[in-house]
Amino acid sequence: MITDNCQKIRGELVHNSLSAEQWKILKESISHRPVEQLCKEHPNLLVFPRCIDELDDKMSKQSICDITDDKITTHNLVGFVGIRDTKSGNHVELSIRSRFQQHGNEDFFLHYMLEKAFKVHVFSMEHGKSNDDIFDFALYLFPHYLKRAIKQGLFKQYRKCEYNDANVRGAIDVTRHIRYNTPFNGRVAYRTSEYRYDNPVTQLIRHTIEYIRNSMWGKGVLSGNRDIRDAVRTIVDITPSYQATDRQRVINQNLKPVKHPFYTEYTQLQALCLQILQHKRIKYGRSEDKIYGILFDCSWLWEEYISTILVEHGYIHAARGKGNGYQFAEGLGSRYPDFYHMDGIILDTKYKRIDGRDEETEDKEYGGWGQREDQFQMIAYMHTFPGNLKSDIKGAKLGSLIYPTSKANATYKHKQLYGWGGRYGTIPVHIPPIENGENYQDFCRKMEANAEKFIEDLLAVRGKVFNTNPQAAR
Repeated sequence: MITDNCQKIRGELVHNSLSAEQWKILKESISHRPVEQLCKEHPNLLVFPRCIDELDDKMSKQSICDITDDKITTHNLVGFVGIRDTKSGNHVELSIRSRFQQHGNEDFFLHYMLEKAFKVHVFSMEHGKSNDDIFDFALYLFPHYLKRAIKQGLFKQYRKCEYNDANVRGAIDVTRHIRYNTPFNGRVAYRTSEYRYDNPVTQLIRHTIEYIRNSMWGKGVLSGNRDIRDAVRTIVDITPSYQATDRQRVINQNLKPVKHPFYTEYTQLQALCLQILQHKRIKYGRSEDKIYGILFDCSWLWEEYISTILVEHGYIHAARGKGNGYQFAEGLGSRYPDFYHMDGIILDTKYKRIDGRDEETEDKEYGGWGQREDQFQMIAYMHTFPGNLKSDIKGAKLGSLIYPTSKANATYKHKQLYGWGGRYGTIPVHIPPIENGENYQDFCRKMEANAEKFIEDLLAVRGKVFNTNPQAAR
């Protein structure tokens, strides 16, 4: 086990006693290799958000880890990856947790961000975990992918169907006809192709639903909210031919990925269903795929978590591809700060150690104000922000980086910019420590309190910039 954005030597890995051969397999299989390339080569390796379709170019080129000699360096990806060497039969597993995990405890912070990002409560830490990382992480993804697929439409596919009735509408099956209808009883055996909702893909989804229903760890996944309940009910309704004994046959029918110009969301859902149904088979080597696992981009998770706080206070989440970015200049393409307010505020989330490289001492090079590229990016956002189009005011008056920290004394800081003005700074969100005897629910309560403190800090900064009462701004 290792945490994100850190460098360790082989002997420092927690709960991982890797042999020289296993270390070599890890190095040769995933070190310095872009996640985009790995996902294309290994369908059982899932990276969220999808590295090919949703991640920006910088993220898709990032590696899971970089290994040089006896040192391993991780980046912003967290989750679980397993590697099986087909030649030697050796099996290597690597768990990457958030850097806020505390020794001897579960990674409460990672699970908290996953719950907020995917809007689902999968399990309680005390009673529900399966102790199987690849399965636990898949449970977070399934409701999300299922709802996205259903929103795109119900998947239809041509299927070969066999009938034996008086309404002949296909090619007569002579062999079956003689077997079932001799002497002649008024019926005819025939085959036909029909465009049906009940097909191998929807059957795979149905088998996954039933598998989760019967799992003691995932009972709450399918009833978390009305949308997922409706999606589950829809799949059940359109798969009347479901038989639990057909599971392996259905899996075999889905080994080839779905490729359809309209039903694009079903490709990832199909891969995830196979991951859930085959997680033991994949994990213990009865699969042809060499690399498997589920990984999450922590920068994306952090942004999605912050969005659950800010959108309630009038901030726009400038998600890429939704048309709510803006241009620096004509012909330069759109730019997307993470959040903005039409009053003239730009907020950008950074999953970085802004106030200290080791979380103990302040970053001497940048003094807790963010790296140089972060500063330049924010200033560019601020000075080209179109603002409220109904007014003559252009540019943002306030720009802040939002970052997580374990330092209890971390506080917001802002300075007036030269030139066109505006105030630039940073606002921390404190990630609470876990005291002896505390559980996940205690951690959640602390995070909610710290989210309130973050909003208070933001309103205080806003009040200083715009000369308003923070309580009135709320």
